[in-house]
Amino acid sequence: STHIQLQAEVLNQKGKLAAKAIANCVFIKGTR
Repeated sequence: STHIQLQAEVLNQKGKLAAKAIANCVFIKGTR
């Protein structure tokens, strides 16, 4: 269960990073 928990945390972090990257991209495009 610990391994699954670690995988879930890594996926969650990657998801947050991806969401931030997408938000930054949209923000930059929106300000131009």
